[in-house]
Amino acid sequence: MNLESAREKLGQKFVDVAEVASGVLRGVRRSGKRDVAAYVFDLNNRIPDTVGNLSDYLDEVMGPAYFNRDASPDLRWNNYLYFVVDKGVAGSQAFQAVKQNLEADRSYARKFVVVEDELDRVLNELDSVVVVDEAVGATDVVQAWSDGLGAAGLEDVLDGDRPVADVVRSISSGTAKQSVRTKKTTGAEASRKLVESHLASVDLTGFRPYPKRHSFEGFGKANLLFGSNGVGKTSLLEGIEFLYCGANRRSSASASATVQGLLVSGHPVKTSGLQAVSDFKTRQRLWYGGDDNSRQNKLPNQFARFNFLNTDAAAELSLVKEDSAGNAESLAALLSGHEATLMWRRIQDVRKAVAEEIRSKRSERAVADSEQKAKEQERQGLEAVPTQSDAAFSVFKKDLERIGWREAPKNKHEVTAQLVDSLSDLTSQLSVIQQIDWIAGPVSSDAVAQQASALLSASEGLTEALASAKEDEQRRNVLVQRRAMTEARLAALAAISPSAVAELKEWSSASKRADIELAQNAQGLAALPTAVLPTDWESTWGNRPIPEAVSESMAKLHELSTQLDEAGQRLAATTRTQSELQIAMAELHAWAQKVVEHRHSDSNCPVCGTGFPPGELFGRMQSLALAPSDVAVSELRRHIEQLTSSQVRATNENTWLAQLDRFARSSANEVVTSTVKDVQQSVSSLIERQRSLLEARKTAREGLDAYARIGLSSDAISKLCMPVEGDDQPGPEPDSLDVLEAHVQAERFLQRLQIALDDLNEGVLQRNKEFLRRLDEVGMSPNDSLSGAIEELIERQRTAQQVNNVCVAVGDLLDLAPTADLYSLATSLEASVLGAKKVLATLQSDGDATTRLSSLQAQLTQISDRLGRVRSAIERLAAALRVLDDIIEKQSLDAANAAVVAATHQVADSIFKRIHVPAEYMVTADAEVPLRRRSDNSAIQLNQVSTGQRAAYALSMFLAMNAQVKAGPKAILLDDPISHIDDLNALSFLDYLRNLVLKSDRQVFFATADEKVAGLFAHKFGFLDGEFKTVELTRR
Repeated sequence: MNLESAREKLGQKFVDVAEVASGVLRGVRRSGKRDVAAYVFDLNNRIPDTVGNLSDYLDEVMGPAYFNRDASPDLRWNNYLYFVVDKGVAGSQAFQAVKQNLEADRSYARKFVVVEDELDRVLNELDSVVVVDEAVGATDVVQAWSDGLGAAGLEDVLDGDRPVADVVRSISSGTAKQSVRTKKTTGAEASRKLVESHLASVDLTGFRPYPKRHSFEGFGKANLLFGSNGVGKTSLLEGIEFLYCGANRRSSASASATVQGLLVSGHPVKTSGLQAVSDFKTRQRLWYGGDDNSRQNKLPNQFARFNFLNTDAAAELSLVKEDSAGNAESLAALLSGHEATLMWRRIQDVRKAVAEEIRSKRSERAVADSEQKAKEQERQGLEAVPTQSDAAFSVFKKDLERIGWREAPKNKHEVTAQLVDSLSDLTSQLSVIQQIDWIAGPVSSDAVAQQASALLSASEGLTEALASAKEDEQRRNVLVQRRAMTEARLAALAAISPSAVAELKEWSSASKRADIELAQNAQGLAALPTAVLPTDWESTWGNRPIPEAVSESMAKLHELSTQLDEAGQRLAATTRTQSELQIAMAELHAWAQKVVEHRHSDSNCPVCGTGFPPGELFGRMQSLALAPSDVAVSELRRHIEQLTSSQVRATNENTWLAQLDRFARSSANEVVTSTVKDVQQSVSSLIERQRSLLEARKTAREGLDAYARIGLSSDAISKLCMPVEGDDQPGPEPDSLDVLEAHVQAERFLQRLQIALDDLNEGVLQRNKEFLRRLDEVGMSPNDSLSGAIEELIERQRTAQQVNNVCVAVGDLLDLAPTADLYSLATSLEASVLGAKKVLATLQSDGDATTRLSSLQAQLTQISDRLGRVRSAIERLAAALRVLDDIIEKQSLDAANAAVVAATHQVADSIFKRIHVPAEYMVTADAEVPLRRRSDNSAIQLNQVSTGQRAAYALSMFLAMNAQVKAGPKAILLDDPISHIDDLNALSFLDYLRNLVLKSDRQVFFATADEKVAGLFAHKFGFLDGEFKTVELTRR
């Protein structure tokens, strides 16, 4: 390439253009007096092909300027090296590999390899931004949906605060809001001021309690918001968003929230959550050229599309998977705004709910149709049924004439429940004639009267006589029972032999005497000594009185205890002394041995100087040290053993004497003076007597048990000797065994019982003859039981009298002939009761039918009204469904995405090519295939490229959307936008932002928590001086 031609082109863009090496030109881009960046162009049509060559090249060409101390430090971060080659050189695959490695190198500068034909384009893009054609504009799908739904009166569909079920009910009932909102313009002046100038400061005191710092001043064209996560960077950006929009897309602000600001023009601005919605509708209309018909503030959604990068959507887009639906929603959130995705889901939810409601209403209509047909058939049937009460009354009137009823009703309406009750009561009373089953002929009132008179005469006095007869029968049963008992008693007494009675008396007396004496001796037996009897007790203590012996024994025991204690103390003292003596002897022996050893001679005692033969002195010392005397200790031990043995014997003797003394005291009420021998003999005598008594009692009881096994005992004989029940004559004494006397008394009682039975039988015989006579008078026979026949006669008399009374009552209501058959009358009465009830039932049926007919007509009217409402609801729901289906088919979220992509793809592609290197992909106009490979035009999905490339795509689309804003806010809010882009692409993106700040009226607010990114941003925009502002946020 011609060097001079290139120098001329570079001179138009840069200052200080100079040749820094052969065929290499360098120029500096300057803004005002500050250097922005340095650009080096190598026009030698070749590139270093090895790492070493590249390193040497960079040191030679880039090094001098890079390390120039006089140059701006920021230029080190803004060096760009371009290798310009012709097409022939760039065509080989080897060249492409070298090119890729070279452009990836990070030393000194960003490096690019460009074809000579592209140099003019490259130079043009170095200091320019993409410009959008005035005719191009992104479709606002939210407005399209709002307009379409508003035209159909379905504005409530997009009201996210209303439940879907409530919206469907309002559509179904026809209560959906049909009014067309008047697009009122308010706050236009504030809207124009906000977009005429940049923001100089903002006060968030009335917005949120965080960040801790509320006032921010001195904003420039490029503003870096830096701080760790959670310090309030996003809140500051959302405060700026609130200042423009009066609400926030991501989170809801307080209704009373307020943000104040100052513009660079000097105009103060203030936005409050209490402002009229029309203020923000006006801003939306003036800034973005669109307005929806909703009654809510949708401005944050538009602001997010064009001015405030939806970082969440961008991040989701950078993490897309195979799910195309999820990818479409992420792209829609970026291009059409998060509000659009929410509205789209709501439209689909409402559409589904409307379809379900149509199915429900159609089912309700089918049920109502079926119910209407059934009730109409019932109505027609009721209208065709004739009146039945007249025929029933005619039959009933004939029944009353047949029975002779005196006060018959004149018409059917005089038939009352009271008349039915009267007839039913009379029928019930007359049913008593069923009990008169003994009259042979017809049962008439005369026959009943005659029968009642005869029975009354025959039954006179029979009730009392029958009661006396029952009492006599009970007395006779008692007498017979007592006679049987007496006879059994006589037989039992006769079976007992006199010898058995005598033996029982003797053994019973012996057993009782033994029990008495044993009980008397119980106290003495309890006090018997249990201690072992000493062997020499008789010689030692036999003649000594008990108190004296006990006292002497206690004194002896005490003395032995004292002696034993003293001996133990002496033994302990002797043992202790002996131990001390042994220690002293051992020490003396050791000392003497040391003295002798010191002298080297044992011929003289070291203490007294006594002479000894050789060896004798050591022998004596050894015997004295090793053989201590044990005689005293042994004697003391033997003495203690003797004392201990004596103490044991004395203790046993003392225990025995004490028990003997207690026995003596238990058998004597005064002071005991007996000797030990006498008391011991008493003990022996008592033991022997106890043995004798136990033996005697055992023998007696064995005899009694033998008789008891054959059924004889003293108690049994005593009971047999007692008087028989009912015998009031004096009997023997209790427990008497006088069998003969008892036999005589029982025979006398038996004779008296027989006499009483005979007298009773005679009286019963006379009374029975009178009973038979009475029964014969009325033609009755006694059959099996005379008393039963008498009771039947009395019952007949009562029944006949009751029927006679009923006949009198019937005669008061009916014209009853004396000879009329009462059975026929009862049957006719029953028929009249049924007839009266039928009249009442038919009257009720006729009334019910009339009432039912009126009810059916009212129900049919209600059903008709309900069917009309249901049909209207179905029509309204169907119309709404058609509108919703039309939106889903023709204005879907995917279609909106496609429209936005089609409108912005050229601008987005230009930006994408600038901020992403290498430029191997281009942005397409097809939302379903967003990228194509530049080399072969093959389709590329977002999930097929790297995370950095997807993030670059998202940023390109956002910046392309922002480029369309002409009359809207100049602010661009970026919240951590490059957290997913590699370093080289981060440099390209910041370079584009720098051009945007320099070549357009945009004001950038860039937030990051990454210290390296913040530093890079500062180096890129530091040349702006006062137009660059760093806001560092902390938790304090």
